[in-house]
Amino acid sequence: MKTLSRRFANEQGIVLVITLLILALLMGAGAGAIVSMQTDFKSSGNLKRGTQAFYIADAGVNHARQQLQGALNPNFDSIFSASNGTVIVPKSSFYGGSYTVTRQDSQSTPFPRIKILSVGTAANNAQAQIEAWFRKDAGRPPKAVETDKKLDIDGNSKILGICGGAQANDDLKANGNPAVQMTAGLTSSKKVDLSGNPCIGSAACAGSPQPSEYVVDTKDEKTAYEAANGNAPTYTIPSIDPADYAPKVAAMESSGNHYILNDDGFATTGGTCDTSGYCLGGTRVTLPAGWSFSGGKWKVTGSSAASGVFYSETGVDISGSPGTDASPWQATIISREKINVSGSPRVKPYGSTSEELKNHLFVAGDDLNIDGNVRADYAGGAVLVKKKFEIKGDTSINGFIIGRDNGDLKENAKITYSCDFGCSGPGCPPGTTIATVSWVQKF
Repeated sequence: MKTLSRRFANEQGIVLVITLLILALLMGAGAGAIVSMQTDFKSSGNLKRGTQAFYIADAGVNHARQQLQGALNPNFDSIFSASNGTVIVPKSSFYGGSYTVTRQDSQSTPFPRIKILSVGTAANNAQAQIEAWFRKDAGRPPKAVETDKKLDIDGNSKILGICGGAQANDDLKANGNPAVQMTAGLTSSKKVDLSGNPCIGSAACAGSPQPSEYVVDTKDEKTAYEAANGNAPTYTIPSIDPADYAPKVAAMESSGNHYILNDDGFATTGGTCDTSGYCLGGTRVTLPAGWSFSGGKWKVTGSSAASGVFYSETGVDISGSPGTDASPWQATIISREKINVSGSPRVKPYGSTSEELKNHLFVAGDDLNIDGNVRADYAGGAVLVKKKFEIKGDTSINGFIIGRDNGDLKENAKITYSCDFGCSGPGCPPGTTIATVSWVQKF
């Protein structure tokens, strides 16, 4: 019994040892948890600050887009030609931090675009950088037909599509029974005169008979429409000068199918062109198929013609019928002087790889006259005229027409435009938006 008591007496301190070990383990675990929490807090804080810096940099990207777009993009053009490092957006405060945006690079092909770098700095000096490319969106006029002077719409003309309307910066007169799809389709910065009985406000106006509820045929209806759509804001009509296109065509020498039609009857590719639209040098080539030169004009008289972009130093007459419905003639015609189109050509814009030459159908440095059974409704095309235009006959065009002088739609002329394409050439409407091509976060 005494022996057993001695054994228990020798182990009386083990409880204390175990208790101390457990306390040590608990304290160690607590200390580890505290350190872990502190590390997590630091990581969370760094992540938060890094995220703040990222969003500040992103705000700089959005600010840069607005700056480049300002007032229909004059800033885009000036920044495009500026040197690298040019500040687009100076240091701007943003939620306790700031951002600075600078120009990094620019490229003219396949379309004009600018690379920027936005550096965002958070309140604790954490930084994030975003690199982005911007391009100017193609110009899309709000209506299918626009003139800087008077516009007459006669006969059974049709102006259809979501943007199927017309604007004249001078008087606009509608005779006969034209069809206009937009509700406020006929506007003028001066006077609207509904001399005929137009059908306005529905695609159904293109049908026959026209729906009576859209036909403006009573005196009261006409008076109300004229009052509501006259004295409208003036549209900005771009400067249309084919000479501005000459160097664009010459620069595409290596791509093929981009011709300079000289005033001496020869065709060349490449070369240099002056501000008046005359070109020198270049490589003389065989005349494109279907084209001929006589009477001081370039002409297409047959049933077939070469496809391409054609810049003519003289007037152009197209009296033949190249192209078919199944295989339209692909041509962009740019002339320093008049363009006359008759016969029954089936044509759509040539698919140039130059962004500034895409989606162009006709660019005339003088008058444009289109008559006959002309079909150009296979793809969207811009028609740009420095002086007057007259579109008549059974002409059908998918696209828009802009003239710096008077305009006239007659007989069964049909223009369809849904604001579904634009153009970026020197005679096109100014782009109204800046598109983000791509962006990446830099570390």
